[in-house]
Amino acid sequence: MFVDDLFRDVISNKDLISFFNKEYISNKIIAKKSILKKLGVSDLSKENLFEFLKNSSWLQGREILWFNKLYELLDNLDVKREDFEILKSLEIFRTIKGRTLSLTENKLFFPLEGETNVSYDFFNDINFINPSTLKFQNEGLYNRCISLFTQLGVKNTTPAEIIENHIVPTYIDGSFRNKSKTIKINYVKYIKD
Repeated sequence: MFVDDLFRDVISNKDLISFFNKEYISNKIIAKKSILKKLGVSDLSKENLFEFLKNSSWLQGREILWFNKLYELLDNLDVKREDFEILKSLEIFRTIKGRTLSLTENKLFFPLEGETNVSYDFFNDINFINPSTLKFQNEGLYNRCISLFTQLGVKNTTPAEIIENHIVPTYIDGSFRNKSKTIKINYVKYIKD
């Protein structure tokens, strides 16, 4: 298969064999793409990647740095709006709790910015993306990932977003009744602050 280094960083040859029954060609092979195509060598595509990422149990075992490489690969694949529903359904977002979640079944928030001296008990109920998965040396790549994630539905950690997308829904769906007195007080305090 034709592939750039980013694909190799995200999908190892062993995983490629396991999932697709194919393997990468050696980097030492120097040939025109047209000749390799005639020999049956194919490119890995965005669709191949999406199919691969549907394996949620495999994704759970990935290390933090792997997510950086995945997000960089997604940036290089020129993800289009028509890909958004697929991306939302994939469990490709690692939280600070170590869980790997999708956006179709979960509300996700960007990491809290900087060191915060104020913490509310209900923050434990919020799915914050692990900040280490968004650490890039290239600021442009960081900004493009933030933009993509925002378009996919990841919420900012502003008070207004947390109130609107976490606190208010607990009152609308009635789940606040199951919250501890401390959490309910924290909600009021957070809104007041």
